[in-house]
Amino acid sequence: MAPRNNNGATSSYEVSLDQTSPYFVHPSDGPCSVTVTPVLNGSNYHSWARFMRRALCGKMKFEFVDGTIPPVIDDFDPSFRAWIRCNMLVHSWILNSVDSSISQSIVLMEDAMDVWNDLKERFAQDDLVRISELMQEIHALQQDSKSVTTFYSELKVLWEELEIYLPMPSCSCRT
Repeated sequence: MAPRNNNGATSSYEVSLDQTSPYFVHPSDGPCSVTVTPVLNGSNYHSWARFMRRALCGKMKFEFVDGTIPPVIDDFDPSFRAWIRCNMLVHSWILNSVDSSISQSIVLMEDAMDVWNDLKERFAQDDLVRISELMQEIHALQQDSKSVTTFYSELKVLWEELEIYLPMPSCSCRT
């Protein structure tokens, strides 16, 4: 828990020094310190989003795009400056991880959560053509001269991508 000042509020400075806080920014973290490859090109949204999520979680910043940490709009709020800094960093990291044609459409957006949601809305649509392609690839995949490990790895990649588009339903019934 971050220390509090005399009036009980946590200062932006104190919050940003707490290494367990999502507001903490390591000295090596800058606008170009996180990039995800391959960059988002429109057709690879699902894998890109997973890579980006891992990168943001590793920096303890995913909360800025998933809505857990809402935008701080009151400049008298003690966390305002820390939120602005982190939001801009996350926004930069996303910009550096998308194709230049996509970055042009999000560069003017201010809120990293809005950018994340915009990209999800545009590119996360279920792609029936890709589902069909994956099913055909799985059906056509043969071991041939590949090792069992190689064959299984190729099959597993296809299964996992198909799982993204067609997640297994979960049972919510009580036993």
